[in-house]
Amino acid sequence: MLKGYASEGMLDNALALLDRMSAMGVRPNAIHAAPVVRAMAAHDRGRALAFMESLAGMGVATNAALWNNFLSGAYERDGMALMEALQQIARMGATGAKPNTDTFNILMSGCCRMDEPWGAKALFDRMKAEGVPPDALSYTTLMGALVQAGKLEQAIEAFQSLEADPRVEPDMAALNMLAYAYSRLDCMEDAIGVLDRIDSLAALEERAPSARGYGAVVAAFAQKNLPEGVFQIMQRFRSVGGVPDELMYNSVVRMCVRNRDWKRALRIAKVMELRGYSPDREVLTRMIQAVDQQLEEIELVPGQATQVKNRRFNEGLERFKFWLGLPNSYYNASWDWDDEE
Repeated sequence: MLKGYASEGMLDNALALLDRMSAMGVRPNAIHAAPVVRAMAAHDRGRALAFMESLAGMGVATNAALWNNFLSGAYERDGMALMEALQQIARMGATGAKPNTDTFNILMSGCCRMDEPWGAKALFDRMKAEGVPPDALSYTTLMGALVQAGKLEQAIEAFQSLEADPRVEPDMAALNMLAYAYSRLDCMEDAIGVLDRIDSLAALEERAPSARGYGAVVAAFAQKNLPEGVFQIMQRFRSVGGVPDELMYNSVVRMCVRNRDWKRALRIAKVMELRGYSPDREVLTRMIQAVDQQLEEIELVPGQATQVKNRRFNEGLERFKFWLGLPNSYYNASWDWDDEE
């Protein structure tokens, strides 16, 4: 019941229930208080800290688990700066609570959300210096922070440290991050090798791989305008049960537009809509406007065959512009080539 009140934000009801429990001789413990602390911290950190002090007065130890609930509630949405994280560690110590792995994971994630990735790195280093063992989430959060900071080589080194740690095993999140780092560094053979590991782990866990790792490889090939690589990876992804997500589809549509493959671009965009995804119309519109400007600067090459070829090319463009809602001549011209001799 306490958890239900807390999850619904009915904090006064939760506190009243704790009072009734005390009146009945039921002494609340940290397990009872944890969801209340977390919900309270999300709304009023000061009130949550005061409540934790009152718990200490009732003999309820403010241990690391209780502090972790406070930190999760207080900083889950907006994150925290490194200095704030260090202050919270000091507050914990003042109450006799020692930060554990979960504590550092929460604080590291908070720094990332606050756009202070180096704060996450500093906290990871402190965790190890204090003898607190990192888990897979710790390493993955570190990798994410380094990627966020643009330090892709260091993100790969963090994964290598994970592999060297006998207490943890690489999980899917870490492998996806590794594939992303290799892809951004244009180490495509290494990135595809990571996909092999992703497939193996997904098969072991009896689930399909997520689109994150595969999407990073697809995006890298798409950015290089290499459709063969893009569609090979997408076909492989589907063959192992993967479902392309919105990011993957959008990277492919943009590649098709850059390559002037209008028919395929339009087909993929319509597939996205059928699957409930949103094509990035704003970006596509800017790309098409740039193409229009380029075409306006090109003079028609003399010769009927060349003119027909250009018009065939423009038909796909006009179709795509029509789908985007841009001014177009798709319905203002005839595309019946056989009648034009």
